[in-house]
Amino acid sequence: YMWPTVKVTILGLSIAILLGIALAVLMNLSRSVERALFPYAVVLQTVPILAITPLLTQLFGEELGVRLVVTVLIAIFPVITNTLFGLQSTDQMHHDLFTLNHVSRRTRLWRLELPSALPSLMTGIRIASGSAVIGSVVADFFFVKGEKGIGYYIRTRQQKSIERPEMFAGTITASIFGVLMFLLVGWVTTRAIRDWHDND
Repeated sequence: YMWPTVKVTILGLSIAILLGIALAVLMNLSRSVERALFPYAVVLQTVPILAITPLLTQLFGEELGVRLVVTVLIAIFPVITNTLFGLQSTDQMHHDLFTLNHVSRRTRLWRLELPSALPSLMTGIRIASGSAVIGSVVADFFFVKGEKGIGYYIRTRQQKSIERPEMFAGTITASIFGVLMFLLVGWVTTRAIRDWHDND
């Protein structure tokens, strides 16, 4: 039961990171884009997944696709907000220096804004890693077709009182996986920041 959950967590987190960074960069480049997109990101974060379960089922079915969508929806918000905050918090004096030297927008993004945003981005990724585990378990719990994950295991065990110990074991296993995922991503992001600054 664990492998499907691990797979959805890793794939969903990867998509959330890539898409979240891309959206944050777009919003940083244009205030109008930020005003247009950011409210939708907030809405996606605040709407309970259960409320849109029927819509997600109609759009994506009940197998891997919808589980990835749920995981991405739950995990992407901290990536967007932390990356955008980091990009917009770049020191204005450094911006002025780049402007005086007529540096291109791409170079400014790559050499100034992204390095400045890196600590904030990595914090967002660490938070998103825990959210991705929650998303994958929730998706396993409510979408039961296809590969059966740990959420499905918990769901089936809670329906029978005689199997409550197995249900608690599944819950503890999911919790341990969440902690390990958070620690692993934290280690990776710390190394990434160190290597970036060493190579800069």
